[in-house]
Amino acid sequence: MAKKQNDYPVLTTSDLFGKGSDAFLEMLDRIDGRNSKLALIADANVVQYTPDLGTKIGIFLQEKGLKLASAPIVIPGGEKCKNDNGNAERKVVSSLISEKIGRNDIAIAIGGGAVLDVAGYACAQVRGGVRIVRIPTTISGMVDGAFADEAAIDGLGIKDSMHLASIPAAVIIDTLFVRTVLDGVWRGGSGELVRLAAARDATLFKQIEAAAGKIRSHDRDTMIEIVICATQTRVKKGGTKIGKWCSTRLEAMSGFKMPYGYSTAIALGIECLYSVAKGYMKAEDSDRTISLLAQLGALEGLSHSRNLLETGGEAILRGLDAWVLREGNAVRELPAGVGKLCVEENPDLETYRKAIKDFAKIDTGA
Repeated sequence: MAKKQNDYPVLTTSDLFGKGSDAFLEMLDRIDGRNSKLALIADANVVQYTPDLGTKIGIFLQEKGLKLASAPIVIPGGEKCKNDNGNAERKVVSSLISEKIGRNDIAIAIGGGAVLDVAGYACAQVRGGVRIVRIPTTISGMVDGAFADEAAIDGLGIKDSMHLASIPAAVIIDTLFVRTVLDGVWRGGSGELVRLAAARDATLFKQIEAAAGKIRSHDRDTMIEIVICATQTRVKKGGTKIGKWCSTRLEAMSGFKMPYGYSTAIALGIECLYSVAKGYMKAEDSDRTISLLAQLGALEGLSHSRNLLETGGEAILRGLDAWVLREGNAVRELPAGVGKLCVEENPDLETYRKAIKDFAKIDTGA
């Protein structure tokens, strides 16, 4: 059943393009898109690791009496598509313009968060804004990226330095894609689940704790159950920006080699220690959160980043300067207990320096 996030529908289904599935047509009807031209923007990684996806979509569209305005627009997956001097974005823009895709038409974006960003950034520029339906294929995308109200690409080596408003026409969560998520993306996505639960939903947090062993061992059915619950939390309660200033900075400092999910988990851990030091959060709640991140494997990126945290504290803190440039102020969300968050207006730099160094010393068991 479709639910509302802001003013657009959100649908959770399984095997969206499977024979007999009417979910896609239902969504088109909800957004008055049955007679629209359709463009497809796809993540190259998803195409590579999802057997016969292109053929499956082609057969599905034919059976439903739908067709694409052009061949699918395939762009590289991962952060490199946001950090390639605009090549991927221009490829999408060029195709949309040449195929006369307009404001009443629909671009279908299938992929991880980076591809959804590039697709959204491109669509926002063409003819005043082409409608976009986001179909996330990663766990992070399913609980966070697909719901963003903006799209961003990197510029001059700065993460997400260029933004455009990009509110989706609809979001479709196809849990079948959980079964094709690769190992590192799986662990990083687990960290995103914890971040959402830590900020918004204590019940979801407990559910993830109870299922930690199965999630760590890649039990796909368990992960699908968790993702469905997390999506419901995201729709009902909204997302969170906890640690965003830090995670984006860590990615850039690593030369964009650190996966998004790993940087998110590290940032959440740092913010937990900071909140404890500031009296916003109990130590046991912080320990519980960091322990869960470690159990799920979301902190495996820490083993490659300890030196960065131990010696690069000042460089990491420059992420706060970038945050002010982006938001217009230094206000940040912080964890305040399991399922709770608080807001702080001005950062305590000395406390952050200590939190960063202390987190670098944590034994994750990895």
